[in-house]
Amino acid sequence: MKLLFVLSQIELTGAETYALTLARALKAQGHEIIFVSEKINAPCDFKFYPLPLHTDNHTTFGRIKNIIALKKIIKEENIELIHSHSRAANLASFFAKPKEFPMLVSIHGRWRNHFAARVLPCLGDKTIAICPYLERYLVGELKRKSQTISMIPNGIETQTFFSAAPRENKQLMVLFVGRFSGQKGNVIRYLLREVYPKIGKEMDQVIFKIAALSPDPGDLELIRNLNESLNREAAQLLKIQQNLLPLYQEAELVIGSGRVALEAMSCGKAVVSIGESSSPGIVSKETFELAFDSNFGDCGEWNLFLKKNCLTQEILEILKNKDLRNSIGEWSRSKILEDFDSKKIALKVEKIYQECINLNRWE
Repeated sequence: MKLLFVLSQIELTGAETYALTLARALKAQGHEIIFVSEKINAPCDFKFYPLPLHTDNHTTFGRIKNIIALKKIIKEENIELIHSHSRAANLASFFAKPKEFPMLVSIHGRWRNHFAARVLPCLGDKTIAICPYLERYLVGELKRKSQTISMIPNGIETQTFFSAAPRENKQLMVLFVGRFSGQKGNVIRYLLREVYPKIGKEMDQVIFKIAALSPDPGDLELIRNLNESLNREAAQLLKIQQNLLPLYQEAELVIGSGRVALEAMSCGKAVVSIGESSSPGIVSKETFELAFDSNFGDCGEWNLFLKKNCLTQEILEILKNKDLRNSIGEWSRSKILEDFDSKKIALKVEKIYQECINLNRWE
């Protein structure tokens, strides 16, 4: 099947990594995938058409230009199905595709403009929600019929993200992976102001590595202030790397949300989840379902900064207990292999593609 993946990325996000991971697994099953997006920030081995779906989404003229360009791509490439991955991409794809042409939409988070989303949802023939909360959100707030929705999570390339032999380190490295833009930036600033200082004072062998995009001067000042208060280079800002595996494997604890949580778990690491809307905390066998419900904090009920003391204590609990870290890490790896391997996820998505095609065939 010849598939068109449509995104509207301007920086690296979980939706882009999701799409590339899924595309690689689908390619291995014999499908051909072409990408359209404003930018592709991660390595991409697929044919790619750059289209300003984000930048030009703010004017009617810009939207029309994108729709015309997308129509041309669909026709000239003989596309058989569109799989869209963002709100701007959904709108352009909906108006560009021929009538009764199969379209699938993956929802990665809540949308801001609920009125526009209800009036013009553009959710395709079928919709994939990547976590249980988003499935409820689509039905309850966007009034999507439940029979058109499938909850299929992020797929993780478990052969790429794997556990390494344990190493004895004098320092305990806490890794945060994210970005300084948007709400995720507020999460990093919260950790730097409220959480890391307490941990650093109680445990002087802990270092904090932050792999994140787009820091501004105020963010750099926060890191300097933390290091000065602890009288050591406790916090280090890293340029986000294309290959995060060495950082995951070096870490004793990973803090993050969404795909970061899943990738770290695949590497056999203990994870404390905190995302754009909530902070579920330690991810373990006992807490997994609650953490996964919100995509590890990236959506769901707003309680982001209500667990300040609890979050600090949970991080300290893991850092002080090597046996606990190891047992959580072992369980995490097995959980990802069982339920989140990208090959298994691709098979589930492939079935939804066929359902979309069948719907349009008989209409």
